[in-house]
Amino acid sequence: MLIIDDDVGITNVFKALFKMRGFQVDVANTYKDASDKLSKNRYDVVLLDYILDEYNGLELLEKHQQHINSNTAVIIISSIDDMEVIQKFKRYTNVYFIRKVDVKMFCFSSLIKTLRTLRGVIDDSN
Repeated sequence: MLIIDDDVGITNVFKALFKMRGFQVDVANTYKDASDKLSKNRYDVVLLDYILDEYNGLELLEKHQQHINSNTAVIIISSIDDMEVIQKFKRYTNVYFIRKVDVKMFCFSSLIKTLRTLRGVIDDSN
């Protein structure tokens, strides 16, 4: 799994939570770091914040389309309301959204529930 977010605190929390569930986790806190990791590695899951440093998650996804295969689940965590942006993400069949109204209200269990719906990504016993 690759967790991409420019908030170091969020990536540290997610990394710890997913490692406790048995995931191998890489993190990237900048567009450049995420781009490098996507170029060099294959991931089953990419957890992606829409708003990154100087770029956004859609630009990252478009740049690395050839590195993200159809078996890779890309989960966007964002509070974006722009339907045009959301429609651009929806053209990818392997992209899923979890709406983040407020980081303090974000529920890790909703993320696990989304992962459980993705066949082969996470075992129901976790």
